Amino acid sequence: MEEIVDAVWGRLPLTIRRQTSRAQVQASLTMLTLRHGIAMTRDDMDSDTTPGIES
Repeated sequence: MEEIVDAVWGRLPLTIRRQTSRAQVQASLTMLTLRHGIAMTRDDMDSDTTPGIES
């Protein structure tokens, strides 16, 4: 995870880096990861309950 934070931090504009801490970047990445995981789980649950088209 540290390499990802470093990569994101390095790509932020200097003005943003001055206003934001590395901990905030890491927290934002954690939230994005969690949201993505929740969305993937919901998609999996929806596809399991959706009847398929029978030919």
